[in-house]
Amino acid sequence: MNEHTAGTIRRPRTDTRLLDDILFGLSGYWAVLVAHDLKLFPLLAANPCTLQEVCDRLQLARRPAEALLIVCVFAAHTSTRRPLRTHPTCGGLFA
Repeated sequence: MNEHTAGTIRRPRTDTRLLDDILFGLSGYWAVLVAHDLKLFPLLAANPCTLQEVCDRLQLARRPAEALLIVCVFAAHTSTRRPLRTHPTCGGLFA
């Protein structure tokens, strides 16, 4: 790129962040569907659980359960645009 072409690049006239969030977020929503099928949300709605309790109650290995929880937390964060520290889904996870 030379100086002439660098000077002609203009800033976009529209904000595409919402569209970007939707398109890039679609890749993680399969995990939300899996969590729904496993009945993770009713389990967490009944009472807060540690990672080990989620593993025991849903009969999951630790690593997949942790990945599932992380994706669900960030999906909730991006859908509401709240800071993770104050998001009700996270509880005290990031405190």
